[in-house]
Amino acid sequence: MDLVKAVGDEAVIHLLTGTPLTSRPRDLFPLLQLARHALGRSFVSFAKRYCDAYKGEYGWVADGASNIEELTVQLHGIMLRRTKAEVLDLPPKIRSWLDVEVASRVAREMSEAVTELLQTISRRGQAQLADETEAERRSRQGWIMGQLTTARNRLAIAKVRSTIPFVENALEQGEKVLVFSCFLAPVNTLRKHFGQKAVAITGEVPASERQQLADRFQEDDSVQILAAQITAGGVGLNLTAARQVVFNDLDWVPVNHWQAEDRAYRIGQQQAVNVTYMVGSGTIDEF
Repeated sequence: MDLVKAVGDEAVIHLLTGTPLTSRPRDLFPLLQLARHALGRSFVSFAKRYCDAYKGEYGWVADGASNIEELTVQLHGIMLRRTKAEVLDLPPKIRSWLDVEVASRVAREMSEAVTELLQTISRRGQAQLADETEAERRSRQGWIMGQLTTARNRLAIAKVRSTIPFVENALEQGEKVLVFSCFLAPVNTLRKHFGQKAVAITGEVPASERQQLADRFQEDDSVQILAAQITAGGVGLNLTAARQVVFNDLDWVPVNHWQAEDRAYRIGQQQAVNVTYMVGSGTIDEF
């Protein structure tokens, strides 16, 4: 923590962010260190108390959360939170969830995959899970996540068939549209379908080029669609040229949706922003 040493003991430190902490309590620790809070003195102590930490094969694992109500109390007086509604005068943001039909085969595969996972966990039982080794736990979690990710990717690809006509309808009304997906294939499909009308931001696009694509969307009337992977285009960009935001598929973390929505819903937006979530009927989207 060279920065802590550099500012000196007499300095007053204010930490400001317009982006919420979206992950785990452990992400608070470096901020508490910078602010010279008592909780920032020892990471191990902090992790044991608030991160449900345990000693793993390669050291302390602090991916969890524990005693959150106590942590909230501890942060009173040092952490000040203001919502966008409290500090900005913005037009409304309207969210809607649109049920879309998915090919029965895809829906069946999704349901079967999720059911199989739940049944597998149930058969093993909590007692048996408690006895597994760290390596076994990691293997089990990796397998579960792999199965779910594969199923979600298939669903995302299937839903593009419904997303495309929805976007086309918005374009006919003279709108610019942001479309987000967690996966690469739907973004590439949208870019290919709409051709010169679309730009795309994915994890394959260098960070240095993403702002250029955002500027084209903002300033060029012929570019009507920006399709993006939610982790690549959902933060750090000003995309207020759009007031229509569409989510082709859903992320694990709801805050990622909110951050992506706010590419359009931010300072400079003069119109109501419509956010539409495409929800696959009878699929994991409804869990």
